Amino acid sequence: IFYYEDGSPVADHEGIHNYYVGQENVQSLDDVKIDPDIRVVAIDRKGKNVYISKSKHIRYSSCLVTNYMQDLDTDTSVPVKVFCQFGQLKKRRPCFLYFKNNDTVLLRFPQEVIGLLSKGIHVAIYNGAGSGAKVIGNGTLHWFGHFDIDGKFRRLPDPEEIEQEIYSSEEEELDLTPHLPSKDRGLTF
Repeated sequence: IFYYEDGSPVADHEGIHNYYVGQENVQSLDDVKIDPDIRVVAIDRKGKNVYISKSKHIRYSSCLVTNYMQDLDTDTSVPVKVFCQFGQLKKRRPCFLYFKNNDTVLLRFPQEVIGLLSKGIHVAIYNGAGSGAKVIGNGTLHWFGHFDIDGKFRRLPDPEEIEQEIYSSEEEELDLTPHLPSKDRGLTF
C-alpha cells in the first residue's frame, strides 16, 4: 500500500482483490494503523500495488458524463449553468454543462470540489438547487479530474487503461540466472 501523492510505502496489503477504488477503512496485512480518513484511489494490477490518499487531497474541477439523455427543451448550442448531483443522497453542486457529441457532456465546476467519485455512478442534472428543481438530464460518470499547477489535466488511472497496459504489453523475458549475495560469490557447488 502506497500514498498516491509521493509513492511512499505505508504497509503490506492483503491482496489487491480485497480492495476497490473509493474503499474506506483500509486494512493492512500487518495491522498497521491507517488513518480512517484514507481512501483507496487507485489499484495498479500490473505492479500489484494499492494507492491511498486522504479525502482532502482528492479533488476535481471537470467531469465527463457519457450516455447522457436530456430534456428535449434544452438548448444544446451554448453552455448551460446547471446543478449536478452524483448519487441519490449527495449535495447538488453548481456547474456549467458543455454539450459534446455522441451523448457526451462535460461538467466544469467554478471551484475545485474536494472528494472522490467513482467511474460509472449516475449523474443527475437539474435546472436549480431547490426542491422544486426539474431534472433536465442524466448520464454516467466516465472520468473526473482537475488541472494541476502546470496546467496539466490530472485524473486517477482508469482501470480499463491499466488492463490494456497489462494485456497489450509484450511478455518479459525471465532472468533465470542465479544471483548470489556478494559474500557467497566465491562459493562453488
